[in-house]
Amino acid sequence: MNVKKRHWIMIASSILGISLLSYYVFGQESRYAKKYANELFDYPLPAETVVLEQGYNYGTFFGGGPWGSDGLPTVAAYLKVKTELSERDIVEYYDKRFEIYFDGDEHLKVTAPDLPGTSKNWYEGQNARFIDMNQLSDEVNSMTYIVQLRKNLPILFL
Repeated sequence: MNVKKRHWIMIASSILGISLLSYYVFGQESRYAKKYANELFDYPLPAETVVLEQGYNYGTFFGGGPWGSDGLPTVAAYLKVKTELSERDIVEYYDKRFEIYFDGDEHLKVTAPDLPGTSKNWYEGQNARFIDMNQLSDEVNSMTYIVQLRKNLPILFL
C-alpha cells in the first residue's frame, strides 16, 4: 500500500473515532435520562388503569435553576393516568420513589415557555406521599392522577 493511501486511511479512521467518541460523550445525558424515564414507563400499571399521556424532560435548568438541583442535570418523567381505584389503593400500589399527584393537587411547571424548543415540563403540588393515609379516600371512583419520577442524573465527565 502506498504512503498516500495509508495517510488518508489514518485521517479517515481518526475522524470516525473522534466522531463516535463525541457522540458517546455528548449523548450521554440523553441516554441516562431515557434510562431513568423507563424506570417509570416500564413499571406495571395497577388494574383498571390506562395511560392518557406520558413524557419526560431533562436538563440542568430544571426547577429553580442550576443550583436548585445542585447543578446536576435532572430528569422528570411523568404518566397521566385514569383509574377506577381509590386514592388509598393508588398510594399503596406505587413504590415510594414515585411522586403521586391527584387531579387538582398538581400544577404544571414550565421553564422558558416563551423560547420554543427550550421549555421543560414537570409537575409540582401536594404529593400524595406526604398526606396522612387516614386522609386518603377508600371510595372507588373514576379519576385521573399523575405519577412522576424526578432524579438528578450522574455526571461522568466534568
